[in-house]
Amino acid sequence: MYRIKYMMRNKERSLLLAFISFIFVSFVFLYIDSIERNYRALEDLGKQMPVSICLTDVSGIRQQGLRIREETVDRLGQLDVKDKVLTAESYGNVSANGQDGKKISVFLTASNDASAFLLEPESLSVGMEEFQELLSGDDGKCLMSKEYAKERGLDCQKGDTLELNLYSGKYNEIGQVDGFEKVISTQIEIGGFFQGQVYDSIAAKEPNVICPVEWLRSQYAEAGKQFYFSSVRGTVGNPLQLNDWKAKAKKLAFAPVNSQQPEDISRIALSVDDRNYIQTASKIRKNMEILKVFMVPVFVLLVFLEALVFFLSIHNQKREMFLMRCLGIKRFEIILQLLLEGSLLATIGSVTAMVVLLCAGYGFPAGTWVKVFLSFLVVQLVGSLFSAIVSCGRNVMHIGKTY
Repeated sequence: MYRIKYMMRNKERSLLLAFISFIFVSFVFLYIDSIERNYRALEDLGKQMPVSICLTDVSGIRQQGLRIREETVDRLGQLDVKDKVLTAESYGNVSANGQDGKKISVFLTASNDASAFLLEPESLSVGMEEFQELLSGDDGKCLMSKEYAKERGLDCQKGDTLELNLYSGKYNEIGQVDGFEKVISTQIEIGGFFQGQVYDSIAAKEPNVICPVEWLRSQYAEAGKQFYFSSVRGTVGNPLQLNDWKAKAKKLAFAPVNSQQPEDISRIALSVDDRNYIQTASKIRKNMEILKVFMVPVFVLLVFLEALVFFLSIHNQKREMFLMRCLGIKRFEIILQLLLEGSLLATIGSVTAMVVLLCAGYGFPAGTWVKVFLSFLVVQLVGSLFSAIVSCGRNVMHIGKTY
């Protein structure tokens, strides 16, 4: 009770000690927040700056119009790759409404994702969601080029069925189509029309028909023919494990790009565009290392300063301790009162700091709040206990001589 009354009488001293606790605890939390913010930035970097991968020819020149075997794509499936976009190409001739006398040659491009094309919503006769749903499935539906149908005089509407003879291209040594081989005769339904440019490269051949890649793959499988993908791209699922990802890719026999090799659409390499990610991640990791290196010295300094403040605070109360000893209060009781007073002021300052930080939007796990608070309280108790023992350990007459 006496110490509480003393605190009320010495408001300036009590407020100063509570404010010092507020400053120390705030600094500790802000330091921890800087480290955790770098951790979060590193974890979110993969979303903001995804590491893109694609299969190219061995020289790295071509990313489309390749001859990628199914086995290669299946091996890629063993790696952590998300947002995978596949395309494939085929040739054929079609007729509408059973008019076999009028066969029209078409070039088909198949994909599993609408992002493989440059088509905007206004260039489609169907919505983008319906277009995406069509490509991600395996139904025999397609979108036909409106300009191509008009140019060739193909009178057809949405929902019509096309008689389709599928052909695969025969490629020569320089990767050009030098003949065709029939795959299968089948049917495909017109699910809509598109118009405009499909690719952003003038070197890429523009398709007349777009269909689901899984449907085209199934047609080749039914005919017992080898199926090839023309392009594959995606992003690394967890860029934080990029080194392990690359090591696994090497074990799966994915060859790296070699610009010294000649262009060859049948020799496939794995290209990983990770330069920007690695540069940014390295800067974040460097910041984290610096913060961790200085964390121990900074916290030791805080501990020393906190202990020193409470030591000086108690040491300056020799007159009060002299009076209490003269009144017959035991040393143990005086030490206990001093510790309770210091703990109460430290708790007030710490809790105030935590409330202010919460109101400012700093969210920490409950465990972090508790650990920092308890650590600070232990530091304060150690400093107060040391000072109280030193001050109270002297003879009462020795203390009184200073006054």
